[in-house]
Amino acid sequence: MARQHYSFHLHMSKRKQRTLLDHIAAVGAFVYPLTGLPQLVLIFRGETSGVSVISWFGFLLFSLLFFIYGVAHRIKPMIITNMLWIAIDAMIVTGVIVHRMM
Repeated sequence: MARQHYSFHLHMSKRKQRTLLDHIAAVGAFVYPLTGLPQLVLIFRGETSGVSVISWFGFLLFSLLFFIYGVAHRIKPMIITNMLWIAIDAMIVTGVIVHRMM
């Protein structure tokens, strides 16, 4: 019986080499959620007119969904970004509700 040769059997490192795109995504994972901070500052100053609680609650729900997806598939930039968005979205929703009740 002849031996089969499997040319696709290569010993690859379990750890992938990080590309430039990986580094950019890692930075973006931290920077992108910071874009919500100006809105958060305005809300905690009491300026809530024009802010839709329904929209921000929707953003919160989808951030939670994509966070869970990122955890399930071990996608670190997705986990980091959505974890930060969950915090920011929750603070915005809470801030709007609290300031409108006052």
